[in-house]
Amino acid sequence: MDINLKVDKELDKAFANENQQKPQGNFVAIKEMLDRQAAGITNRAMLEAREKATDADQLLIAEFNANSLKRFAEIAKSSGASLESVQRRRATRWCEMVPAGTGVWYQNDNGAWLQK
Repeated sequence: MDINLKVDKELDKAFANENQQKPQGNFVAIKEMLDRQAAGITNRAMLEAREKATDADQLLIAEFNANSLKRFAEIAKSSGASLESVQRRRATRWCEMVPAGTGVWYQNDNGAWLQK
């Protein structure tokens, strides 16, 4: 099986379960933060604070990144992929889901910051 396909399946499974278990408030808060450009999506599927980030945003970013890193490590272990490849795959898929014209910041593979 293609490693990306295997990683995709593991990502889908992990984040579907997580979305069912987490309160909707975290998703809403993260989307709102991205929409107002207080954070951006790195090429490793983490959030990075931008100039407009508040102290509350910084806390949410830290919590999100810690939880995500834990999930990515689990997926890497179960799929046999590297942690970096899992993160990059998630970042690619996440950015594909963000509609064009939203102004959401994201980091490309070369590390440059762009807006959707």
